[in-house]
Amino acid sequence: MNKLDEMWAAHLAYLPQATANGHGESWAKMCNEKTAAAAYDAAAYDAAADVAAYAAAYAAAYATTYAAASDTASDAADWWAQKAIDWITEITEKNT
Repeated sequence: MNKLDEMWAAHLAYLPQATANGHGESWAKMCNEKTAAAAYDAAAYDAAADVAAYAAAYAAAYATTYAAASDTASDAADWWAQKAIDWITEITEKNT
């Protein structure tokens, strides 16, 4: 599993909390589409719902953007993916 796959798995694990917090629809769309555009949309909704989720969604957008710049995930894509994993894992673990 590469870093982007790990990131999407971590984001998907947060979906029940996103739903409980009222931003599950945008979060599910992001996890399903796995695009920068969907991640930016999720971040727009998450700004009011949960600051850490907002940050994780933006990091997912950046990671996806950098990864799309080449056939393989670049160092920048991996760095942003890890930041997204760290933020979303922190809030997922805190709320379980």
